[in-house]
Amino acid sequence: MSDYKLTLLYTKGVDYKTRNFILLLTLLVLTVLSAFLINRNLTNRFTGLQTDKAELQQELSQMRYQVEQGSHLSDELIRMQEQHFLMDKIIPDSNNTTKTLSYIFSIFEQYRNHIDFDFRIIQSGQTESDQDLRFNKYEITGNAPLSRLYVFIDQFERQPVFFTVESLHIDSLPVTEEGQVRFAMTFIGYYTETGPSFAKIGMRPLTKRHLPYNLFYPRIHEPYLPEEDQAYPGVEDLEIVGLTRDQAYLRDRSTQSILTFEKGARVKYGFLDHIDWAKQDVVFRMNRVGLIEEYRLSKN
Repeated sequence: MSDYKLTLLYTKGVDYKTRNFILLLTLLVLTVLSAFLINRNLTNRFTGLQTDKAELQQELSQMRYQVEQGSHLSDELIRMQEQHFLMDKIIPDSNNTTKTLSYIFSIFEQYRNHIDFDFRIIQSGQTESDQDLRFNKYEITGNAPLSRLYVFIDQFERQPVFFTVESLHIDSLPVTEEGQVRFAMTFIGYYTETGPSFAKIGMRPLTKRHLPYNLFYPRIHEPYLPEEDQAYPGVEDLEIVGLTRDQAYLRDRSTQSILTFEKGARVKYGFLDHIDWAKQDVVFRMNRVGLIEEYRLSKN
């Protein structure tokens, strides 16, 4: 067929240049048409992808909103549960020092949070508004880490037996007591003859909440060395005998002994942080008064 067309062109007197022009024009038209079709196809695909992207972004926004709402609802549920725990108290049929102490020790045991304290009953009686509602008033005093005291009081107030904390006094102690405080707490335990047996009131499996910061522990203080650290050598008594990149061989002038130190080795008030091989120094991290300091032991 193509031979026939070419022959026809020759027979009609079409010259060589004209024939080539017609062929190139035909190819150009086909190329432009192909490019147009391809571009339209890409445009349609791009538009489709943009639409899909918009739908995915909308779905993502909805999911984020649902997550935020879920988190908000979860926080609100926790708050309502806590409010319920504080309001839903049970008044037992009796109360005495033995049962109250047993209750306190149950809290200690459940949350592995023992503290030492003195305990006494200071008053007994009945309420003025309800003659059937009787009470015992107690006092506990002692020294304890503030974090443990917080856990105990938090659980004591949230557990089901109806105790009310009437007063709480906390005093700071010297830094030598390592973050402990002196405390005195008075509380009242109520009871009535119509209440359930004290022994049948179980402990709630509540979350153990922690105090993030001890306000009574001074961050800047006089030099303090714990008793268990007193056996370590002091950096002022050490001198370098030899070094490798990982170990330091130091002489303790107080005992004339040669000690091998690696990273983390303890000294009074601190530890070996690293060996500065370029400067031939042994670098310690020290904490004498609550501030971290660098102490360099030089070879020369």
